[in-house]
Parts: sequence; C-alpha cells; structure tokens
Amino acid sequence: LGLFTHVLTILLLGFIVPNSFEFIFIQIIAGIVTILRVSELSKRASLFVSVAQITGVYLLTYIAFSITQEGNISNIDWMNIGLFLLNGIITASIVIPMVFLYEKVFGLVSDESLREFSDSNNKLLRELNEKAPGTFQHSMQLANLAESAAKEIGANSLLVRTGAMYHDIGKMLNPMYFIENQATSVNPHDELSPEDSAQIIIEHVIKGIEIAKKHKLPDRIIDFIRTHHGTSFV
Repeated sequence: LGLFTHVLTILLLGFIVPNSFEFIFIQIIAGIVTILRVSELSKRASLFVSVAQITGVYLLTYIAFSITQEGNISNIDWMNIGLFLLNGIITASIVIPMVFLYEKVFGLVSDESLREFSDSNNKLLRELNEKAPGTFQHSMQLANLAESAAKEIGANSLLVRTGAMYHDIGKMLNPMYFIENQATSVNPHDELSPEDSAQIIIEHVIKGIEIAKKHKLPDRIIDFIRTHHGTSFV
C-alpha cells in the first residue's frame, strides 16, 4: 500500500515539477528504500538510523544521476546536497512527534508503541508481576498462545500479544481472590457469600479499565480488558 501510494503520488507530481525525470527517478528509489526500512523497524530509536540511511540514498542517487547527466562531478549543484542534508535533519527532528501526533489524533497505535507496551519491564507490567505474580505468568502464557493463534489467521499478532499481556491487570487490586495467586490452601472466597465472590471476580474487568486509563494505555489495548469475559454470565 505504501509503495502504491508513493509511486502514484510521485507520478502525479512529475507533471508539475521541473526536471521531472530526475525527480521521479530519485524519489522512487528513495521511496522503495524508505518503505523497506520502515517495515523492519523494531524500536522507535531505529527511526533515526532509518532517516540517516534514507538521506544517504538520496545523496548517492542524486550524485550518480548528476554525474551521468553532466559527465563531471564538478558540475554537481552542491546547494542541492546541502538541502538533502537539511531535509534529513528536519525529518529526524519531527518524525517522533509526528508519529505521536498521528496516534493521538487518529486513535492509532504504531508497532513501535506496541513493542514498548509489550516490554515486560514496562512499569505497569512490573507492578502486576510484583502484586500478582500468578496473574502475570498467566498473562505471559496467554500472550504466547494468542500471538500464535493470531499469526495463523493473519491477525495483528503484536496487538493481540500486547492486549493479552494487559487483559487481567485489574486482578492486582485483589490478587489473593484469584486462584493463580493463591500459594497456600487458604481461599478467601470460603468466607464470602457467592454473590460477594462473584462481584469481586467480575469487578476485575472494571478495575482493569480504570487502571489502564490511569496509565494512559491506548483504547485498542483497553478493548482487550473490556471484552475478555464477553457479555454472558461469569
């Protein structure tokens, strides 16, 4: 989709810019490299490396085209070289804020954000591990299973894995009322009425949503907390 959009845009602009063949040649090559690089990003910081590499491709392509056309490197317009470098610097400066802005405005969650949220050293996941270690292990196991299932059906496996890691965070408020956190034979539900027990169990969904919003998790991740017990009786 990115390649199709890029090529179509460049071809349309080729009708109105000066030196249209040079413009189309340089932009298509740089665009292909950009799309390949961005699709392999694993960390947000890698964006800066990608910008540097893409700027290098612009420079090499422009210099190669100019030498071929002019027959002499001395005839290269060095002002354009400076503009390419300036463009790279500006892009590196605004790329992170722009990604953040697009996520907020359009309700999107980039793969880079999902990777950060799915890091087990994330503050909220560390808190879950400390307060409800059994629930944390359950969530990790479920994340692995859900990720495998998502890959098999072509779903967004990274989103599914991240959502599974957070789906039970509401249990950290009353961890001992959930069996995976009970290290002894003592079960606090034995001293409660069935109605009170059910209420505590059901509330972990609502509490989880509240915790997620407090920690500013994206809505697409909160949806996993909101829906993981469906709408039927618990």
